[in-house]
Amino acid sequence: MNFSWPHRASGKSARCGAARVGLVGVAAVVVAGTAALAAPAMSAMAAPLNATTTIVTNPFPITEPADTPATVNVEVIDDAAGGPAPTGNVNVTTDVPWADNAGLPAGEVFQCTADLAPAAGVNGDGLAYSTGSCSIGGDGWGFIEVGAIYSGDDNNATSNTDGTEVKIINLEPTTTTLTPNTATAGKAVTLVATVGPGNILSGYSEIFNGPAPADTVTFTVAGANGDATCTNVPLGGPIGATDPPNYSDCSVTLPAGTYTVTAVFAGDEYAATSTGTETLTVNAVVPPKVATTTTMAGASGYAGGAIKLAATVAGGAAPTGTVRFVYGGKTLCSASLSGGVAHCSHVFAAVGSLKVEAVYGGDAGHGGSEGAATVKVKAQPTSVKVSVSPASPAKGKAVTLTATVKSLSAATGSVAFYVGGHKVCTAKVAGGKASCSYTWHAAGTYTVTAVYGGNATHAGSKGSISVTVNS
Repeated sequence: MNFSWPHRASGKSARCGAARVGLVGVAAVVVAGTAALAAPAMSAMAAPLNATTTIVTNPFPITEPADTPATVNVEVIDDAAGGPAPTGNVNVTTDVPWADNAGLPAGEVFQCTADLAPAAGVNGDGLAYSTGSCSIGGDGWGFIEVGAIYSGDDNNATSNTDGTEVKIINLEPTTTTLTPNTATAGKAVTLVATVGPGNILSGYSEIFNGPAPADTVTFTVAGANGDATCTNVPLGGPIGATDPPNYSDCSVTLPAGTYTVTAVFAGDEYAATSTGTETLTVNAVVPPKVATTTTMAGASGYAGGAIKLAATVAGGAAPTGTVRFVYGGKTLCSASLSGGVAHCSHVFAAVGSLKVEAVYGGDAGHGGSEGAATVKVKAQPTSVKVSVSPASPAKGKAVTLTATVKSLSAATGSVAFYVGGHKVCTAKVAGGKASCSYTWHAAGTYTVTAVYGGNATHAGSKGSISVTVNS
C-alpha cells in the first residue's frame, strides 16, 4: 500500500492543501471529551467521570525514512485538579485505509493501540496525565493525518483528538551524484550535483497540494593544495536544465592536484538527505610550445658507402631532442641535437635521387617540425687492371687471364674477357678479382680486354693489356 496520493476530499484534506506540509513545527489541536451524567435507578446520583483531554504529542510533522513504521506518542490528561492519572488505552487512527474502520467515525481507520503508562506525572497546570505510544505502518512515502481516541476508565471519561492534523511523512530516499572529474588549474570549473530520482521535486505540487520546498546542496572540495566550499546552493539547475529542477552547481578555481568533492543534499520534509562524492583531478596548465623549423641540407655520395645527413632545428631557446631521417616511411638513422644541429650517416643500397625527410619530435618547450632535401646517391667508380700469367705465354699453352677490380668498397658482379675483340670467357668477381683460363693457338701480339659490368652500387669499367704469344 502507498500513501503518496491526495487522500480525501474531506475537510482534513482541504486543510492539508491550504498550508504547505512540513513547514510548521506545531503539536496537535485537541478537543476535550466530557462525560455524560447517567440518571440512577434510585434517587441517589452516581459520581461523574472526570473530563479528559487526549493529544498526539509528536512534533509536527513526524518524519521517517520511506517504508519505515512511525511511532505515535499520545498523552491523556485528567482535566480535574487533583484527579487520578488516566489509565487504559488509546486507539490511534489515520485517514489512510490500512486497516478496518469498524466502529470508528467515518473516514477514520484503526491502526494501533497505545497502552497508557500509569501516573506519568503532573503537568504545569497541576493536572495528572499518562502517556503511551504505538507504531503505525509506513508503506510508501507521503503524508497522513493521525487521530487518537481514549477509551476512558472508572474515573475518567473518553476523549479524542477530533480534527487533529498531525502529519506523518515517510521520507523519499534520494541519491546525489557529481560531475565532472577533471579540470584545469587556474580555470573555473562548474561542479554539478544531481539529486535523484528526477521526479521527486516536480511531483510535490501534485502530491502535497503546494509548492516544492527550497532544497539546497552544500559542496565541499578538499585537497592537499587547497579547499573550497559552496554552502546551501539552491536546487535550480545550471544552464540547460529543465523541470524537474534537480540540479545544483558550484563554480571553483583550484591549483593543480587531486581533490575529493563532496555534495550533500540537505533533504526536506519529504526527501531524505543524501551524499555524493567524486575525485576531481586538476591538471597543471601546459604552456604552449615554441614553434620550430627544421631545415635539412642536401647531400650526395656513393651507393654502398656512408652518406652523412644533417639537419638544423631553430626556434626559441636552443631546442633539444632527436631528429629522425626518414625515407619511404622508414627511419634511416637518428641523432640528438647539439647546438641545434643533428648529424647521422646512412649507407644507401641503390643509386638515385632520393627525397629524405628530417623529422624533429620536439621537446618540453618546443614543438616538432619537419624539413626535406634531396640526397643524390651515385654509383661507386671502379677501375680494371688486366694481367696474364705467365706474362710471356707460348702458343698451345694455357694461361690465366686476371682482372683486378678496384673501388671504394668491395665490388661484386662479373668480368668478361675479350681477345682481339672476341669474347673468350666470363668470371665472377671475388675478393676484387676475376680470372679464367685461355690458350693461344698461334704466335703473335694480341690485345686482352677485361670488361667489368658493374652492379647496383658500382659503376662498370674496363681495362686492356697487350700480350705477345711466342711460337
